[in-house]
Amino acid sequence: MNLKNYSDIELIELMKGKRKSRDEAFKEIYLRYSRLIHGFIGTYIKDADAAEDIFQDTFIKFFDVAQKKEIQNIQAYLLTLSKNLCLNYIRTKKRNIEIDESMLCENDDKIGKNEMIELILSSMDLLEPLYKECFMMREFEGLSYNEIGEKLGITADNAKVRTLRAKRKIIEILQPYLKDLSK
Repeated sequence: MNLKNYSDIELIELMKGKRKSRDEAFKEIYLRYSRLIHGFIGTYIKDADAAEDIFQDTFIKFFDVAQKKEIQNIQAYLLTLSKNLCLNYIRTKKRNIEIDESMLCENDDKIGKNEMIELILSSMDLLEPLYKECFMMREFEGLSYNEIGEKLGITADNAKVRTLRAKRKIIEILQPYLKDLSK
């Protein structure tokens, strides 16, 4: 069963069906979004084993929920789910670590980094879809401009321009916050 041309909505509908179609639909969703989610989790969690556990949990939970609930945007759902699992892991890990004075600065840096990642992700919602898509492919999936161009049917130069415009827009959106940080 070739599901490459199916929309995300159609795949979600198939996940509510019989076992074979459900499994095939899940496999296609996994193929579409696994690199993105893996890269995204890696921005939060530097421990490879913990990141892999969170990655697997993300798709397991998605599999369970997709059979019961209506999901309109698979990518957004997976990103939100993985982000929440990452934040839960970070909270749990912080509770289990004894803090000494030498660690305080390090934790402040991590909190600032996580806060910045959240701000960047929030600002991405304000991007035009064509810029957002290129930015996501480049930053979260690690694709080259040539690969992005091939996937989107545009030139590598166009992919680069769109990605750079997305970065500039994100910086523009975050400028007030960055000014506050420099004070």
